[in-house]
Amino acid sequence: MRLKKTWRILLAATLAVALVAASCGEDEPETLSVGIAADGFLLGSQAWVSLDRGYFDEESLEVTMSQYGTGIEAIQAVIAGQADIGPALDFAVLNLAAAAEENMRVVAAIAAPLPGFHSLAVRNEINGPQDLVGKTIGYVQGTSEHFVTIRHLEQNGISLDDVELVPLPGLFELVGALRTNDIQAAWVWLNGTLEAEEDPDLKILGNDSNVLDTVAIYLVARTEWADSASCGPTTRPTWCCRTRPLPPPRSWPTPSPAMRSCSPTSCRTSATGWSSPRCSWTPSTPSPSS
Repeated sequence: MRLKKTWRILLAATLAVALVAASCGEDEPETLSVGIAADGFLLGSQAWVSLDRGYFDEESLEVTMSQYGTGIEAIQAVIAGQADIGPALDFAVLNLAAAAEENMRVVAAIAAPLPGFHSLAVRNEINGPQDLVGKTIGYVQGTSEHFVTIRHLEQNGISLDDVELVPLPGLFELVGALRTNDIQAAWVWLNGTLEAEEDPDLKILGNDSNVLDTVAIYLVARTEWADSASCGPTTRPTWCCRTRPLPPPRSWPTPSPAMRSCSPTSCRTSATGWSSPRCSWTPSTPSPSS
């Protein structure tokens, strides 16, 4: 049931950030072009579903989707100006923050799923953390999976000098390297977990629920896009200035989120919303029933 709730929250948040860009309190917003960069897994699922079911078209949004292997690749595309918005896990966002050179803005925290997304896949001869000493471990650099890899070793008292860490491009390369014994361990997810479970030479030792205390998914926007328009006498991003509610709910029984009107505020961040030095928004999001 938690997965269903998470999907609803992700869909609502993506629609919220995109929809508020479409107008400044107008009843009939003009068509807005939005480029969304996302992976083909959980992080991008809400956008892909919205595109497939025509939700964006219903709201006069002309959306161009670009698929990437990981959340960090999607955010790199946003920073490079190849897309306007995209979702990513917390560590990927933090990892890119310094290099973004102010061309990246976190506009929403859209989900806080329970840890357990990543699973430790190993060759059959590995039976516990201490067996990783002297082995080659694959990881995807700069991602949340990278953080889990390092954190797991630290928690078990294993020095980075005692293992060989090999960066690989993505999930499928991790699984492929495990199968050929080029690496003996890697934290994988979704399809990678299923493939490791089905391979007679591999097994799953556990997931990252004992490694991570919390996980967050953020929606990141290109700064120029977020600040590209004005609303009223005080210049504020139009995505922040939409005052009418979102469309009626489709799959959740409770009222859909609505955006509050903007007013000049000081910069702050909270669990319920995000604000810039000029304008803040707070989603009013009832908890969907299970």
